[in-house]
Amino acid sequence: MIRCRVMWYTAVILWMAFVVAALGTQARTQFSRNESANNPDTKRSSLCHVIDHQGDKHAKMLSVFPSLEDLHIVDCYLVHLDRLDNVKNLHKLNIVDGGLGCEEDKLWILDWIDLGRATVSNTTTCYVPSFSMNLLDIKFSFNAHPFLVCMGYHKNTQRECMPPCKCDVMGIKENLFPIIRVHCQVAGLTELPQIPRYTTRINVTGNNISDMSMLFTHERYRHIDLITLDHNRISHMDGKLFYNFVKNRSDIGISLSHNTLSTLPVREIRQVFNEAVQEGESYLPHLGLGNNPWNCDDCDFLSEFQAILYYQSPMVTSLIDIRCSDQSANNAGQQIITLDVKSQCAHEPPLLQPIDILNICMGILLLLIILNFLHNFVQYRRHGNLPWIITKLPCC
Repeated sequence: MIRCRVMWYTAVILWMAFVVAALGTQARTQFSRNESANNPDTKRSSLCHVIDHQGDKHAKMLSVFPSLEDLHIVDCYLVHLDRLDNVKNLHKLNIVDGGLGCEEDKLWILDWIDLGRATVSNTTTCYVPSFSMNLLDIKFSFNAHPFLVCMGYHKNTQRECMPPCKCDVMGIKENLFPIIRVHCQVAGLTELPQIPRYTTRINVTGNNISDMSMLFTHERYRHIDLITLDHNRISHMDGKLFYNFVKNRSDIGISLSHNTLSTLPVREIRQVFNEAVQEGESYLPHLGLGNNPWNCDDCDFLSEFQAILYYQSPMVTSLIDIRCSDQSANNAGQQIITLDVKSQCAHEPPLLQPIDILNICMGILLLLIILNFLHNFVQYRRHGNLPWIITKLPCC
């Protein structure tokens, strides 16, 4: 009995010793972590293998190291990294591998690189937490693309963005070109603005633009896949320029609602659609044409235009708002898609049909024959002369 109690006490003592050892190890680990934070004379610091969704805490944490001169961030994934100006003695920032959020608030890192205060390895990529992305964001986000390349797009875009426009880099396409959006709504523009290279989308709604030729001819507009020109003063689209701009593109959207268009180069537009279908293109041009004063008195234009609206209706937005001008003599204010164009534009039958012309010719010929007979008859009665043709016959 005494031996059993001794063994039980021994087991309890050993278990308590194990717990104390474990707590001691944890305390020593916590102390070793806090030790560097409590040492303001630390000269070098390394943050390795950290995945932090609240990375802005690092900048605040580093403020307790006023003597820190070199900071190495190795294989870390940080969504946020605020400016480190509060670390007064920091001379060198070195980022190796890992990933960083690629928003404009990281442009200070490129400034530090230019000043020789920072280096970023080519293997450092952009990092976007998976929980913050949907499928579309994952496809076109900065995630896993080189950090220096993406931030270079940010820097160039901001440098080339002309006021009063605002420019943003939203992500990266599959062909590694950036997705750049330019916003110039209600900016008092009278012509299309100068835009950054690789701009893909531009919104110039609510201006006084009357000429859209720059869209088709300027090099900076070559990558545009969506342009919104609503509420301007555009009254003409050059068919040849439109065709050459659109024909080799996989996808393009042009919104021209609330302008002063009365006609369009319908033959070139139809040619673009027909060629795209013949070549098996999966994307076709999208056109926004609502609320323009369309000319419904020109039958040549109207019949072609309605055919485009009917056969390409998925590619044309706001069909209900595509109406005849209030000034049109025919169907003022009516939806073009619902018009009976064949009846309106049916050609009147010609005054003379081909059979009528044939009958007139035959009547004239018959009259000439009768007149010739009467002439010959009179000549024979007066002078006894037979018609010339009779004298030549063998029987006479």
